[in-house]
Amino acid sequence: MKTKNITDLTDEQLALQLQQGDKNAMGELYSRYFMLVFNKCLSFSKNSEDAGDQAQEIMLRVMEKISSFKGDSRFSTWLYSVTFNYCTDQARKKKRSYFESIDNKYDLIDESYEELQACVEASKKAEQLTCVLSDISEEDKQLLVMKYQQGKSVEDIRSMYNLSKSAVKMRLLRAREKAVSMYASYSLAVA
Repeated sequence: MKTKNITDLTDEQLALQLQQGDKNAMGELYSRYFMLVFNKCLSFSKNSEDAGDQAQEIMLRVMEKISSFKGDSRFSTWLYSVTFNYCTDQARKKKRSYFESIDNKYDLIDESYEELQACVEASKKAEQLTCVLSDISEEDKQLLVMKYQQGKSVEDIRSMYNLSKSAVKMRLLRAREKAVSMYASYSLAVA
């Protein structure tokens, strides 16, 4: 029986080989996905040098965390999730350090009480939304991110998942309803 060339293997087969210790599989996954990961990082950082560093870090994390890939979704979906989560964490850290440096430089103590309350409320809402996104299923999260953050059309999602338009619309509706319901329950628990 003729063995398959590594370039002929699916992403999921390569992930399985990587889980079994085959470093050549990582090389193939790297060549397939590095530029996609880089472009996603660039969309967050707006700096090609930072995006390159972040993409390298993500690919290292993929290698380290490959055991968490269970094959329930496509490898590309799992990698997108790893990339998105890493980029949002980096953006959050950058934003936090930016605000800290302004506070230290100008000693902003005289903000009005209403502005402070609005900031606290916005922070609570963002935290609740983060909790909701971490608690919903990976498939629901990916659908919502594609539709509402990336701006993909129903037709784009339909072709990616090989579903009918009505199936995509129904899945989006259910995912949105779950997220809204969970958000409401988090809001009640915090209040």
